[in-house]
Amino acid sequence: KAAPHYEGYWSAQLRPAQDRLMQLAALQPGERVLDVACGTGLVTFRAAAAVGPGGSVVATDISTEALAVASMNVSRHGVADRVELVRADLFAGLHGPFDLIVSNPPYIRSADIAMLAPEVRDHDPGIALYGGSEDGLAIPLATARVAAGLLRPGGLRLVGLVGVRADPEAA
Repeated sequence: KAAPHYEGYWSAQLRPAQDRLMQLAALQPGERVLDVACGTGLVTFRAAAAVGPGGSVVATDISTEALAVASMNVSRHGVADRVELVRADLFAGLHGPFDLIVSNPPYIRSADIAMLAPEVRDHDPGIALYGGSEDGLAIPLATARVAAGLLRPGGLRLVGLVGVRADPEAA
């Protein structure tokens, strides 16, 4: 059973950043996708639906509670047969190549958490929000750097950050 702060995360409604990631991905049938820091699996099951029965999605999260909800979501949406859920700290133990690596990782500065919308601040656990450094970019930048080594030639990496400006050379 999912932890109380994950109750109610059964909706197929993506947040704007997640929705934009899926639009940019332009997934094709048969592709192999990695969803890093998948949370409740909303991007995961959308990606699995897009790649079809010949494709696959590996989705990671450090939280067993989030993975429990992700498992229910992928089952509920009929794509569990093409999704592998892995408890991992970002990319630990994963092997490519992937056609697409997508992530909407924790990126909020600790100073900004109190200003988040109540539906985010009061329901998402801190581990899903805080970006691991004063500027909130430690986890997203690490995600972007490591992703390159797991992509097939010509593959795409998408890291979703809302309202954040970072030096593109840092990734």
